Amino acid sequence: MVEELLSTLACENSALLQTDNEAIPSFDAFECPLTKQVMKDPVVLESEHTYERNAIEEWFRTCREQDREPTCPSSGRVLSTTELHSNLVLRKTIEEWYQRNVAFRVQSVVDRLTAVELMQDVDGALDEILRLFNENPMNKWKIKSANLIPKIAKIWSLEGAAYFRSKALEVLDRMAVDDADNQHIIVKEGFLRFSVRSLGSKEDEEKANAARLLYHLSTSSLEVCEVLGTGKGAVIHLAGLLASKDHDLSQLAEKTLRNLEQVESNVLEMAEAGRIQPLLARLCEGPQETRIRMASYLAKRHLVKSQVKLVAQSATRSLIAMLPGTLEAKEASLGVFLMLSSLADNKSLLIEAGILPPLLDIMFSIHSSVNNRALKLKEWAAEVVSKLVSSRGSWENASIDAEGTTLYSEFVVHNLLGLMAHARPDWKHTLLQILTGMASSPDAGEEACEHIRSGHGVRICAVFLSETSVDSHRLHALRLLAVIAPRLGPDIVREFHGTEMAARLQALLRSTNTEERAAAAFVLGAIPMTEKEVSQHLEPELLEWTLTTLASLKDSKRGRSHTRLLSETIEGLLGILLHFLRFNALSPPATLRQHDVMTLLVNELDRQGEFVIKHRAAMGIKCLSNMAASLCRKPELPPTTCFCFRSRPGKLSCSIHPGVCDPADSVCMVEARAIVPVLELLEEEDQGVQLAAMEALSTLLADSSNLRGAVEELCRVEGLQKILELFYGLQKGELQDRTAWVVERIVRVDDLAKSLSVDTKLFKALVEAFKFGSATTKALAQDALTNLKQLSGVSAGVRRKK
Repeated sequence: MVEELLSTLACENSALLQTDNEAIPSFDAFECPLTKQVMKDPVVLESEHTYERNAIEEWFRTCREQDREPTCPSSGRVLSTTELHSNLVLRKTIEEWYQRNVAFRVQSVVDRLTAVELMQDVDGALDEILRLFNENPMNKWKIKSANLIPKIAKIWSLEGAAYFRSKALEVLDRMAVDDADNQHIIVKEGFLRFSVRSLGSKEDEEKANAARLLYHLSTSSLEVCEVLGTGKGAVIHLAGLLASKDHDLSQLAEKTLRNLEQVESNVLEMAEAGRIQPLLARLCEGPQETRIRMASYLAKRHLVKSQVKLVAQSATRSLIAMLPGTLEAKEASLGVFLMLSSLADNKSLLIEAGILPPLLDIMFSIHSSVNNRALKLKEWAAEVVSKLVSSRGSWENASIDAEGTTLYSEFVVHNLLGLMAHARPDWKHTLLQILTGMASSPDAGEEACEHIRSGHGVRICAVFLSETSVDSHRLHALRLLAVIAPRLGPDIVREFHGTEMAARLQALLRSTNTEERAAAAFVLGAIPMTEKEVSQHLEPELLEWTLTTLASLKDSKRGRSHTRLLSETIEGLLGILLHFLRFNALSPPATLRQHDVMTLLVNELDRQGEFVIKHRAAMGIKCLSNMAASLCRKPELPPTTCFCFRSRPGKLSCSIHPGVCDPADSVCMVEARAIVPVLELLEEEDQGVQLAAMEALSTLLADSSNLRGAVEELCRVEGLQKILELFYGLQKGELQDRTAWVVERIVRVDDLAKSLSVDTKLFKALVEAFKFGSATTKALAQDALTNLKQLSGVSAGVRRKK
């Protein structure tokens, strides 16, 4: 049997040697009787029959499992041994046959790809290559030697190439695996462009094959990675695949990008595509030169909010560590901080990481004699600080040195004011912004304002108001004055003396710049002024101009929203108006009647959420109401024809004032129908507005001789209960004092006091006020309780009558 096999093999070997240009079909001796497939590891049994090793081993295993003696599958002979002997001669012959056929098949592929007569030929050639890869990994080297990659490149752009594009990518991918030479050839032949384009294909298989090819290319040298990363759209497409629902595809993209991260230019490309983590890793862990380059790049990019937040969370401390470094390091770091500090969510993080000390060191330590580049760093540092203090945050509690000095300390504020003297014009407004931010803080504002005052900050602001000043400086100086005016009003008024500051502020009320107009009005309206100061510093025609301007803005409240500038303007104008209304001598009745000031102020009471406007309007109504008694006229009696029969007066007296209040031009709250709008202010959340409303209502009860008429008017408009409801829940304070005064005046009316004496809530509120109120409120509560017959003693009303 063995001799016959050897003889057959000799003949087949001879046939192999004689055939050069055609495929040789498989010989029967090459096929395993069990599998009917060409054998790879032929073995001989005791029966001298040959089988594939794996197949015969499985046969013997089946015999054992079935409790049968091992037999030869072909002859049925029972074997005494299952020992297997490798048939080396047959194995070698089969290998030679296979290699000969592989060579022929490869050449056939080359021929078909070269001719490219039919698309079916191309498709069949690619299928054949894939079969060769699948049959034996060693076939890869024969395929490589055939130089197929350039031939695949030539057919890529043929009409109908889309049909086999996915298959071609799969072939290239198989050729690229663990083969640096093939990888370089693939790159050289331009397949990067084709592969990247296929990443955007609608065909999932094509997309996956392209991703696999790019991944295997990325495992090559750094040079290949660099070329791959700079390929148009490569990084963008790969970054897009990270969000793919196909997990395998997403992982391929992730692994490819990680390989590309080895090249710095690729890291920058990834940052362009929105993948900034690799850049941040280099920024945090790289050498100083690399960190500077990464920071410089970041500073020039426009990042979305989530990326800005990620940079702050990941790299803040590394960036802060760069601030004491070289000019290049400072520039790069400050450039990034300009971006990071623009996001409110980052401010606390930056401050807690310790950014303030190095920023102030840059601002205060570099002198004006240093070159422009260094001075630019001061400006950038100041701009970062201005952004950090632009809103309330942890900066108020942060220390700038080991001694616990705060950012709004005298040292810092005075240094900032000192820089104004020699700072370049293009960053003085930044220093003003910093001071404005500090002074605006609810926690730090009072102390900051005090340091601004002691550092002559008001005088410095006055200088910026001149006509020759830079517009941005003037505007920011006005904003600072607007913030400090409520606290430093007297200092601002003192600065009026001997300067043109008051005149400049009034001139700016007519500026073409709406922000300047609003800020100037806000400043003038916020500062306290005596009658003498109003006469001395405010132009006489300012009253009429203010009323005219307010009237022109009366319809602005009907919009859906109010702008900040409009609110500031109206607040300021009402404040200016109050300067005149507080003093009768400065408020000509003719002017008040001409502009119907009471109606104008009543109209301002219904601005939603504008507490300052409501407060000032209510205070203006109070001032007008105080004038009403002196401006009303006595009733005129019509002429009589008979001494015995006299006609009734043509016009009845006002229920509040001792005379006639003309509805057409009245400053009387009754005739102007102002009582109800003012009463509605008692329901506001802001106590300042409530207090202003009570001040205005108090004017109705000022005349002790006509309390009944005033109380009846309040009852007529259902205001009495609103006043009492407010009083029930008040604690010690100015509002309780004023409301207690009103309640005490109300209960002086005997019949009303009798009906209120059974009001347990009023009794309880008066007792609480008597126990825990201020000295003024205690006395008023005692008098009220006495009038209600709830406390023994003589009522205040009786004492006053006596």
